[in-house]
This record gives sequence, structure tokens and C-alpha cells, in this order.
Amino acid sequence: GGSVLEGSIILVTGEAGTGKTLFGFHFIQAGIEKGEKGLIISLNEEKPTLERNARHFGFDFTEDKGLLKILCVPLIDMIPDEHLIKIKEELEGVKRVVVDGFPCYLHAFDNENEYKIFMRTLISLCRSEGITSIFIGDTAPGERYPADIAHLADGIIILSSEEEMGVKRRFIEVVKMRGSAHTIGKKLCDITPNGLEISP
Repeated sequence: GGSVLEGSIILVTGEAGTGKTLFGFHFIQAGIEKGEKGLIISLNEEKPTLERNARHFGFDFTEDKGLLKILCVPLIDMIPDEHLIKIKEELEGVKRVVVDGFPCYLHAFDNENEYKIFMRTLISLCRSEGITSIFIGDTAPGERYPADIAHLADGIIILSSEEEMGVKRRFIEVVKMRGSAHTIGKKLCDITPNGLEISP
């Protein structure tokens, strides 16, 4: 129904192994193909691992083409204010951002309230720059999305998996998407050598 509006903040959540990072790869690659500069902030993987995983699905995420920057964050050394300044510098000219593993930021703070303030600041920074951003995070079994920051997002997409007669099936569901019509309910999706493929 018109796709995601430019400048939107989208949460992509789900249990491990449902294809969330791959979803982010598709989002960044689509921007590169349109000549849009992208930034990946990874809190889960080192750069060589991320690039290797991307190549496995046919995505060339080398940075020498000038359309992609990859920022891998060692949380043990992270100073929140300095990290935000670094991100702001990296956002210059960027049209698309993926923050992969955003719940990991919680480990950099002494209490949850400081984490929530940080996340609100980070989201506001992306929004004020008019950057379309995807925040990717794992959920615990039974949890659909992080309710504490869900109200800050323009859209919520949930990736899930269920086992039926010994076969694992993956699903994608758009829970909300401000400014864009969307289907209700789950759609089958699969992880293939070409990435995520969604059934009609």
C-alpha cells in the first residue's frame, strides 16, 4: 500500500533465526541499488562476519563503493554520549540506517531507564535527519515486540517461526505501518540462497 514512508522508524523483531538481519540486508541493498547511502550499526557481529554473511546471500557490502558504512560497536568499551556523537557524524548524507541488535545497548547502562533515554535519543536523531531506519531486535519466547519503545516507532514488523509436523515454517507480519495500507495477519516467508522470499 505504498511501502514505508521516507523518514520512518521501523521495528523488526522476532526470535533468533527468523531472518531479521537478512531483512535488514535487503533494506540496505535496495537503497544501494537506488544510489542511496546506507549505514549498518551492528551490535551482534564483527564486520568480517557481517560481510561474510551478506555475501552468502549475494549482497556485496564492501565499503569502497561509497554507499555503505558499517559500524560495529564493542559494547564493553562504549561510552553512550561519545557513541551518539559518532553516529551523528556517520549519518551525514545517509538515507537508510539499520541498527541490528538494538536491545544489546541495554548492557551498556547501569539501569533500564538510562537505556530508554538513550534509545529515545537515538531514534529522535534518525527521525530529525529524515532517515528511514530499521531497528532490529530479538524477542523472548512469547514476546511479540519491545513494548517500552514500540510507541516511538512508525511501523512494527514481526518475523516468527512455527514447527508443523516436523517442518519449520517462517512468517512475516506487519503489525502497524503509519501512513501506509498493509495486509493483516501472517504471510509465509522462507530463507533461500537469494535471501528472504515472501509468499503471495
